[in-house]
Amino acid sequence: MKCTRLFLLILPALILFLMVTVLPATSEEIIVQSVKPEKGANFQQCIRLTVSGLDSLLAEAKKANKKIIPFVNGFPLKGLQTEQVNENTLSFFLKRTPESKDAWRAMLSMRKHYSQLQDVSLSVGLEGGTPKKTMVDKYVIEVIDPFNFKLSLLGAFIFSVFLIVLSNKSEILRNPTPKPAGGKKRTYSLALSQMAVWFGVIVYAFVIIWVATGELSTLTDSVLWLMGISAGTFLGAAAIDKSKLIETQSKKGTLAAEKKALDEKLITLRADLNKLKNLSSPTPNTNSDIISYTTQISTAETRLGEVETELAKLPATDDGPPSKNWLIDVLTDINGISLHRFQILIWTIVLVSIFLFEVWKYLAMPEFSTTLLGLMGISSGTYIGFKFPEQNPQPTK
Repeated sequence: MKCTRLFLLILPALILFLMVTVLPATSEEIIVQSVKPEKGANFQQCIRLTVSGLDSLLAEAKKANKKIIPFVNGFPLKGLQTEQVNENTLSFFLKRTPESKDAWRAMLSMRKHYSQLQDVSLSVGLEGGTPKKTMVDKYVIEVIDPFNFKLSLLGAFIFSVFLIVLSNKSEILRNPTPKPAGGKKRTYSLALSQMAVWFGVIVYAFVIIWVATGELSTLTDSVLWLMGISAGTFLGAAAIDKSKLIETQSKKGTLAAEKKALDEKLITLRADLNKLKNLSSPTPNTNSDIISYTTQISTAETRLGEVETELAKLPATDDGPPSKNWLIDVLTDINGISLHRFQILIWTIVLVSIFLFEVWKYLAMPEFSTTLLGLMGISSGTYIGFKFPEQNPQPTK
């Protein structure tokens, strides 16, 4: 009986305690209730979140001296700051920042639809903290506009066709060598082809990222290195070919002049020798003169043979080699299809494929490791190095 009375006395106090503590805490629970625009948002678009208990969140942020930032799928969008619109609404611009790059990379890699992040949860919280409870968990972020994406694909296709036609009709991707005989076209250049591919891929990636995210500062150090390596490959190859062509033409001119001089000398020596042999009254020095002329003729004939051999190794004309087709041209040097050319072609294809996949998956220019860039540099250096021993003054690059 005493226990019952004691319980009845304690019960009102317990109820009063719960009303004072639990109920106010429940009413102040911070929940992200709704979002505008309701159907979905794009990059560079303003999003408004209706937050119950916003006053408590603002007080918490002021006390901790921290910013209130948005959260997408639980990932904090660092570098973004929300702004209070009214007593229960926060707004922020959906965009990528350098601080949120890794968060976006993780989210974009998990998207199931090429153009959208689906079933996205949106929330807010303190920077460095955890997101608040949300009722927004079926949101859609459209990362790529389907129409713009298809338009960009069409543009890339038109550019590729234009470049192929232009390279076939003009000299834009051909070696800067002397014109072949018979009005035929010069050979295609491996280095120029590599430059053209990287140019087209980088421009296309830049446009896609700009259209999707509105970002312009997207070029990375890796992109600059790729462009630099491809440009350096062509400049190095062109410089070697030019110097070898000049050297060959100079050597050919020198040897031709020497051959002409030797021919004239031999004519004179042989004529003088015949005169000595046909003298009606030889002098005491005639025999020694005959021996001297004979020795000079033998020496001149030996040197003439050497000059003619060296001239035979040089091209008979200054015409460049004619083109066969693109693949044969870029893989062939004077010795036929070469491994070092095949190597640089394959590594270019591999790196271009990786580049496009990274752009497609993360909507960002890739950051290649120094190992990959070094590999491409070694392939280009090997290609340039093998050009030195080539004897053909108009080799296919």
